[in-house]
Amino acid sequence: MALTVIYALLGLLLIAFNVYQRKLWLKYAMMVLGFVLVFSASQHAGLDNKSTLEVAIYVGVMIVFAFIIQIIAKAVCAKLAVRYPEWIRANIR
Repeated sequence: MALTVIYALLGLLLIAFNVYQRKLWLKYAMMVLGFVLVFSASQHAGLDNKSTLEVAIYVGVMIVFAFIIQIIAKAVCAKLAVRYPEWIRANIR
């Protein structure tokens, strides 16, 4: 049971932290590895195939929302950087 929880948490952490990766191949590798870990954790927990599919769908939806939030955050930060450049520049004296 502890191994199942570790698999699930590690998979969710990999999926959550892939938002901060700049390299696209690493981002997709982390996403796939996290997805596989969560999927295997649900299989290891003894869930049937229908429940495992539901877990996979929930994780997939979470990945999509993470990418949407990342795109929105980048757009907002870019607009703020253009509008208020003094917020970005370091004021070192």
